[in-house]
Amino acid sequence: MSIATMSTNPKSSAPSNGGDKIVDEEFREKYKKMVANFVPYDPRFPNQNQTRNCQTNYIDYYRCLNAKNGDEEYCGWYKNAYKQLCPPEWYEKWDEQRANGTFPIRDIS
Repeated sequence: MSIATMSTNPKSSAPSNGGDKIVDEEFREKYKKMVANFVPYDPRFPNQNQTRNCQTNYIDYYRCLNAKNGDEEYCGWYKNAYKQLCPPEWYEKWDEQRANGTFPIRDIS
């Protein structure tokens, strides 16, 4: 039984209070927003291991910031992608390396 049909099912033992449609609509809106923010499939990284995808998006985010004079709104997609793909420990370590000037890619420091 789907969430959308739970309250409208006449055989349901739970009473319908009329607020179920509002809850269903709220759920649908939250789900749409959540799905819209997922990182889509990237054919450059076809395997399950997403380590390189994670690192590439991290580097691309900072390259984008440099190219667009710090426009975070324009470059935000890359940030969203690396934050979804990378464990926080990794990008925190990379941030520290960038701050210390020891990150292997020099053009993003």
